[in-house]
Parts: sequence; C-alpha cells; structure tokens
Amino acid sequence: EALAAMGEAATVRFDAELLRLFASVIGRYPLGSALMLDNGSVGIVLHTPSDPALANRPLVRIVRDERGAIVSHGVLVDLADPACERSVSSTVDAQSLGIDPRRAVFG
Repeated sequence: EALAAMGEAATVRFDAELLRLFASVIGRYPLGSALMLDNGSVGIVLHTPSDPALANRPLVRIVRDERGAIVSHGVLVDLADPACERSVSSTVDAQSLGIDPRRAVFG
C-alpha cells in the first residue's frame, strides 16, 4: 500500500527513478508477506523476482488451500512462471488467519 501511494506521488514528491530502484530492492511483496491468490488459496512470499515487470508475481508457499484448510507442507507456486495461471488478489493479515509467516519461510 505504501509503495502504491509513493508511486502515485512519484512525479510530485519523489524521484521516479529512485522510487523504482527502491521498489526493486524491497519488492512489491516483501519476504513473509501473506497473499490471497485468485483461486482463494493463501501463500507466503518466499522470493520476489528481480525483474520489476514481474514484481507482482512472487514465489509463494501455499499455506491455506482454496477452502481455507491449513496446508502443512504447502507446494511452491512461482507466479512469475508464464505457465502459472494464478495471480495475487490481495494482501492479507497472516496473524488474523492464524498463520506464522516465519514458519512458512524458514520451516
């Protein structure tokens, strides 16, 4: 949300090139972010692509399936893979869903 707000003000308040570089360093969805995918599953971000054009398509570990059930050893989904048909719907609060992002990231 903060990056989106900064992006809207880039031409007025921020240097657009510096903002682009900043966003590429921290990623659109930083490590450990919880994301709701378009199929209803929830994934935790493990890696953000270095290509800014793919910043909204990170590598995630699925921690809740489409029905909301906890997935103990979730599959990895590379949203940047051209064959992947899933996409991010929104960010979600991991704690409110009973998800520990550290466990998903570090095991």
